[in-house]
Amino acid sequence: MELNMTDFTMSMQDLDKMRTFPTSVPLPDLDGDLEFLDFFDPFLGIEPKQMGNFAFPPMSGNLEGWSPLEHFSTSSHSSMQDYGFQHTIRPTSTELRPCSEVDLDTINAQPPNIDVPPEMLQSTISEAASTPRLVHPVPTKAPTVLFSEQVRSNLLKDLSKRLPSDQANFRLPSAVALQKCVRTYVEAFHVHIPIFHLHTFDLESAPSPLLLAICAIGALYRLERKIAASLYSKADQALSLATRETRKQPRLLENWSQPPLQAPKADEQLLWKSQTRFLLAMFATFSGDPEATSNAIAHLCDFTIDFRQLAPGVKAGKAVENMSWEEWINRESVKRLLYGHILYGNLVTMTYGIPPGYSVVSDGYIEMPCDQSLWDASTAEQWSDLVTVKGKCSPLSLRDAVSRIMYGNCAKTVPEECWSWSPFAVNVVINAVSIQLWHIAQGSYFFSELSGVGKPQEAQRSQTLVQAEAALSKCRALITQARTDADYAWTEAEGPLLFNCLALLRVSYCRAFTGTGGADPTLLLKESHEEVMASIEDFIAMPQERSELITRAVSRAFEGMLIPNKMGTSLLKKTAALTWAVEHALAGWDSALLVTKWVHVIEIETAQSNGAFISELEDQTMRTIKSLLADFDDDSSDQGSVSVAAKLARYWAGFYDDTWVWGVTPRMGWVLRELANCYESNSPVS
Repeated sequence: MELNMTDFTMSMQDLDKMRTFPTSVPLPDLDGDLEFLDFFDPFLGIEPKQMGNFAFPPMSGNLEGWSPLEHFSTSSHSSMQDYGFQHTIRPTSTELRPCSEVDLDTINAQPPNIDVPPEMLQSTISEAASTPRLVHPVPTKAPTVLFSEQVRSNLLKDLSKRLPSDQANFRLPSAVALQKCVRTYVEAFHVHIPIFHLHTFDLESAPSPLLLAICAIGALYRLERKIAASLYSKADQALSLATRETRKQPRLLENWSQPPLQAPKADEQLLWKSQTRFLLAMFATFSGDPEATSNAIAHLCDFTIDFRQLAPGVKAGKAVENMSWEEWINRESVKRLLYGHILYGNLVTMTYGIPPGYSVVSDGYIEMPCDQSLWDASTAEQWSDLVTVKGKCSPLSLRDAVSRIMYGNCAKTVPEECWSWSPFAVNVVINAVSIQLWHIAQGSYFFSELSGVGKPQEAQRSQTLVQAEAALSKCRALITQARTDADYAWTEAEGPLLFNCLALLRVSYCRAFTGTGGADPTLLLKESHEEVMASIEDFIAMPQERSELITRAVSRAFEGMLIPNKMGTSLLKKTAALTWAVEHALAGWDSALLVTKWVHVIEIETAQSNGAFISELEDQTMRTIKSLLADFDDDSSDQGSVSVAAKLARYWAGFYDDTWVWGVTPRMGWVLRELANCYESNSPVS
């Protein structure tokens, strides 16, 4: 992929201006009226330069470090041996290009048309006094993690002990190159999934599979795909052998009617092995390689086993009074890894339709994150001073937090300060809420199917929808409560995590209100063109329900597709993949399928009936979508296209196959273009 730097240039001064925000604003009340469930994306109405804060990592200070504009890949024609990543491209100065304004306020002004008894609605509104609220942690500078020559030497030595001699002949990149990979991992991936305690993370003693996995993801974000693949492969080999060594051979002929009196010794290396497994699963699952993805998904049970083994040690309310700093860090690291497992399960469900593997009811007993300042403490002394004020643990479980957000109650009484959540804690809760809504959507499917049989099913369906939208609205209010009419106060540290939450909420909203129908969930795993096209044709032929609820869900999904237009389409095509979490790509894919299919059905049915059967809300939504596409009518790929659905699919495909990190995104772009061709061939006026 060649990067045309004339398409995107930006000065460092512009980036500094983007990150200048006030840090203290009054917080609004979260108790909203369900008559006006406002779910708008907060980016509608924000200046484009302000929105750039969410597209770039911190770049002030030492500019020698990695940025999205340097070190683009030449690995396809470079040797891996002592590879130093010396090639550099630096930008010149220009302004962000102006973007047209598109507003959805008129589309979503009306509440959903759900017939709910007043007493049912009132009981949903009523909540206890304690309400979750976002707190802004004191900004701290991320510690520098150095990958020295000694670390490289230790890594090779450790690797030689784990691999057979015929597999140990590995050309490892230079320490300088791997240092850049680690730094990129911290700046581009760790900010979204902070599972490591960087202040105490010792690279010299870290197991080689874990270091290789970290470097592999860092190389991905540097667009060094050949090196990333090699590092991933070697990490996977080393981890597989390490895991195999600790597993006992089956003893099927022994009498297991009564378990042994003494429990087997716990695997002291389980934490780092599970951390490595998590990183490798993220790498493979979203690699775009159907075989690698299928293998990763097939090992989801490994995550469940790890979860069941590690979770009892981090149960909410477990006594930790005598725990040292090092022991506390280990315990908190376990918790963060388990939160990563829940995130991964949610992403797999979003992308491939695989059940998430976790339930808030049965797995939500794990403790919520402790106060962020404790995690950010760089020394035992700082941590000890904070513990006297904050305590070492929280009595609040993840299940309690989800219960408060979704249903306004909590099964036990916890101190008021437990309802003050950091951006990371909010991100944890949003992922758990998203999984819970998936289970609710699955369970409530037959409510709508049986609604014609009797009134009880219809009322139950209505109650479920009201509770779902109320929960999502409270989640959004929690995420965006820092906003005033004049400014937006997310900081560099919290912005990525909260921005990711909004993408998850859009998917959750559509999941709750559109039922179980949609494209073949294995569409991205098909290994032949014929199979892909068959799935696309089935998707287009599938009936699409039209209702006020569906239209509202479409408009919610479309809000995410408006963000690039607000920030600058060319800008995001070159940079978003390098700094935004993969959640945005996956949420955008989910949104694109829903919105384009809905537009296609509206086009066909209105053409067949001369526009007589289109509601006011549907008409407003279509006009807003056409307004966005009006700026791109000169795109050569759309010349002669009369299908709005096809234009929208091609427009969105451009964000997936331009500058990309995760291999699944160019496949998404290719599928969207094939989908656009099918929309055109099925267009009533083509």
